[in-house]
Amino acid sequence: MLPDFQQLLKPYICRWDLAVREDNEISHNQHMASLNSLHRPGPYHSLEFGVHRFDNMVLDAVLEGTATPARHSPVHPGAAGLRTGEASACSRAFLPKATGQHGVRMTSRCSSQPFSLPAGATVCVTGATGFIALHLVQQLLTEGYRVIATVRSSNERKLAPLAALAPLGDLQIITGCDLMTAGSFDHAAADAEVCFHTASPFWMDSRISQPMQQLVHPAAQGSVNVLDACARPSSRVQRVVLTSSFSAIMNVGGRTPWPLDFEYCEDHWNISSAPDVEGTFPEPVNAHAYRWSKTVAEKAAWEHHGKTTGKFDVATILPPMVLGENKQQLTGVEDLNQSSLILFNLLAGNMKHVIPGSVGFVDVSDVAKAHVLAAGVPKAGGQRYLCSGVTKTWLQIVEMLRVMYPTAPLPTTCPDGSTTQPCLLLRNDKIKEDLAMEFIPLDQTLQAQCNALEQARLLQL
Repeated sequence: MLPDFQQLLKPYICRWDLAVREDNEISHNQHMASLNSLHRPGPYHSLEFGVHRFDNMVLDAVLEGTATPARHSPVHPGAAGLRTGEASACSRAFLPKATGQHGVRMTSRCSSQPFSLPAGATVCVTGATGFIALHLVQQLLTEGYRVIATVRSSNERKLAPLAALAPLGDLQIITGCDLMTAGSFDHAAADAEVCFHTASPFWMDSRISQPMQQLVHPAAQGSVNVLDACARPSSRVQRVVLTSSFSAIMNVGGRTPWPLDFEYCEDHWNISSAPDVEGTFPEPVNAHAYRWSKTVAEKAAWEHHGKTTGKFDVATILPPMVLGENKQQLTGVEDLNQSSLILFNLLAGNMKHVIPGSVGFVDVSDVAKAHVLAAGVPKAGGQRYLCSGVTKTWLQIVEMLRVMYPTAPLPTTCPDGSTTQPCLLLRNDKIKEDLAMEFIPLDQTLQAQCNALEQARLLQL
């Protein structure tokens, strides 16, 4: 053994959740697969149990102050995962609670004192020039909060819509905050009591040529870097509100597709978009890579040591298709966010066929409002919120647009020639009950989105 072995080991023990996240993800996926009705008995790879033994050793060292040698920590061949029987309530927050075949429910904060955001408090918003974030910053300033807005670029054109919100209240803009740069959010998070983490790559088109590098890694590492900043001793952050996505819940297509009329709620997790052992995503690759990026980014937040040790609690907002007013300066189609781009392509005649299937729809201002409410409602800590208005098939959306714009070159059928599609159900009773959310009618949201496209002169309707 090296003479400085204990000193070298210390940072790995302190950050064990990061060092073995990939292996834990594999173990969790194996466990979920074993619960599936299609599962058949068979051996796991023998090396996987080495991962479990190592995890248990580190968990013992962190929680009990002593490490149990692997030879004294046998894992039964039928049990894929960490043991939790000897752990305290706080330690169990490292691990998801299984709720059955379809997913996990995350545990809530260990603290006995629920957080309540005081009036006029300082908050941090990451990715503040984004589609949702601009609405969020506007609402926070209007309600009297001091906002520290982080952005990566110092491009004046991109910053202009954010800077234009300054007359509404106390706004500080910090540039150079990159998701992939550890420590770049430290200053922004130092004085904030709540961090709204909205920044994450969102593209599914040809701009993505390396999905793992361009989507998954930045989303997951970005969550870690932002929450690391919130967990610093110098940080005042007590709650992190993370912008997740229905993509982290849905299992449409992919490796294990669920019924196209499935009823989704916050208990569910995306398992169908997972890459294979070689890192290849199912078709369509970029769509599943994006969905998986949101899944791993949210899980990274729930597993983060700042959350599990009670430094702060976490609430996640999971919107489906977000549409509405674009506050960014739109000089071209390339400036559109992915969801607005879909509506543009429909109305511009760029889509020969209607997208098959269905999804929930929500106004961007409602998504921002849900973030603000999740920051201020004490019981929101430790909760996921599916933030959806009504659910429609894309065929129904096209018909609504056809009534609004009779001359628009809209498609009429799905690629297989069908004119009807099954429709999902996205339950929103939890967010209505806990946060008292009410949703803007879909026709108003569609109108706001179309007005924004017209005002930017991207469409003439």
